Amino acid sequence: MENIPGTPMEPADGMGSDYSQRTSVIVNEVCEQRRKSLGHIQFQSMNELRENHVNINNNVTHHEGTTKGTQKSYNGSDQTDTRRSSRYDTPHSSGVVYDRRLLYLEWARPSKWYKRQPICLVRKYFGDKIALYFCWLGFYTEMLVYPAVVGFLCFLYGLASMDSEYNTPSKEICDINGAGNITLCPLCDKACSYQHLSESCLFARMTYLFDNPATVFFAIFMSFWATTFLELWKRKQSVIIWEWDLQDNESDEENRPEFETSVKTFRTNPVTREKEPYMPTTTRALRFIVTGSAVLFMVSVVLCAVLGTIIYRISLVTVIYSGGGSFLRTHAKIFTTMTAALINLVIIMILTRVR
Repeated sequence: MENIPGTPMEPADGMGSDYSQRTSVIVNEVCEQRRKSLGHIQFQSMNELRENHVNINNNVTHHEGTTKGTQKSYNGSDQTDTRRSSRYDTPHSSGVVYDRRLLYLEWARPSKWYKRQPICLVRKYFGDKIALYFCWLGFYTEMLVYPAVVGFLCFLYGLASMDSEYNTPSKEICDINGAGNITLCPLCDKACSYQHLSESCLFARMTYLFDNPATVFFAIFMSFWATTFLELWKRKQSVIIWEWDLQDNESDEENRPEFETSVKTFRTNPVTREKEPYMPTTTRALRFIVTGSAVLFMVSVVLCAVLGTIIYRISLVTVIYSGGGSFLRTHAKIFTTMTAALINLVIIMILTRVR
């Protein structure tokens, strides 16, 4: 087997090496060697990631630093650096950037939107299942470009044909000498007055932007797109399964380094007869209770926010119709919808910051 840079190789009698070494060899072979022969698999190699962040001495080569960083990060040989590291692992004094640090710098950050996902690092840290999910998510996001372009063209068509003969409903509603002169009942009991159908002309014209003859084509296109997406994903998934050697996959994955450092108790595995980290049942039950309580609390907060927004819209409409000017009364729905959407945005931004 060819020596892959940054990979701890098996001894000559590979039969006695442990599972983690064999897994490391397979992962690095996939991410560093096979990726070059399959250009359509859009993975970003770990060496490409490190070139952007590693700054080491001249007498230390890049591959040697990568090997040291990999061994320290995943084998836990450097306990001192683990204890004094920050939440996301600061670079080592020698200049080596740990893999978890690379994930923090290169993955799921708004400033890195134009880069490929470091799937190799995701798989190495979280395992095959999580990495396969993010492969699907990245492929799905890329495939959404096509319906986005078609949908934007349909929107432009609606904007261009706003005053054409196809926009008959809006023309009739906006015609004050025709259907627009129809009197409508008040929206509320006391403060609201009678309205003419022509007062909803703006809403009718805005609706046409998203509901025009081109949207029929868009609906047909989306049905074909969904079928095409599923078939292409099946092909990509088959290649990934071959790449990662998951044909006979078993649910046997390595523990995360953060879990191994937090667990203080060990027990003997009845199958491998080796010591492995173990979390007692009482500790797991306590964590499940705390996690479940936190989830229920956050769900309650979201429900309260939704209910509060609904109450706000009802109250604001009543206040505007009862004491607002003619301009506010005419555009009460627009003003209420915009302010409610702004409140929803603020709530979403606040909740996304809660971790």
